[in-house]
Amino acid sequence: MLHVPTHFGSRDVEAILGKFLGISEEGSKAFAGRMKHLIRQKFPDGVDTGRGVPARYYADQFFQVVVVVELWQWGVPPARATRMVTEAWPVLRKSVRTVWRAVEWAERNNKPEIEVEPIFWRVPVEALAYLTRERRPWRGPDADKLLVLTTEEREAVEQEMDGRDWRVAYIEAHKMLELLFRYLKLGELMPFEKVTSLMNTFPPMLDDERAT
Repeated sequence: MLHVPTHFGSRDVEAILGKFLGISEEGSKAFAGRMKHLIRQKFPDGVDTGRGVPARYYADQFFQVVVVVELWQWGVPPARATRMVTEAWPVLRKSVRTVWRAVEWAERNNKPEIEVEPIFWRVPVEALAYLTRERRPWRGPDADKLLVLTTEEREAVEQEMDGRDWRVAYIEAHKMLELLFRYLKLGELMPFEKVTSLMNTFPPMLDDERAT
């Protein structure tokens, strides 16, 4: 059992996400290499604290890595994934907060299911986008950005694109985040109170987050 009161070390993050994703023993070395590459790229901000100083992942950093790894699952290249997450982090952080509040309320009130509106992360997965013309007629201003959408907003985007955005994926973020929070509690990594302690390290809500 990992005893982590308010933060994770790099090996903890690797172990938690490896188990959550079901990484095999044979694939663990390659997965570890990807995780170390993130640190070398100084992602997320604040983790690489200098030579010989252990990396520390508080909630803000940990969930940025969670989203990047989820993008890897959809085939988004590492450098592009970190850029997309960094740019969208204020609204992505809001998604994490929203699902956490629902999970915490359900846990404290012994409810088997959470009550939260669906949250969709719209991810462009066009692998050769960097080779294409910037001004293609069907490429809008958000063509290479990660968007956070409600059900109604997703429907509106799909209607506006009129079938021209077939190279996108919609991640059901509310489901993925709930599973991760449940795993952190039930996966014998830490008791629920320690998950709460981790989440309490989130920085205060920023103005750009309130505006989303």
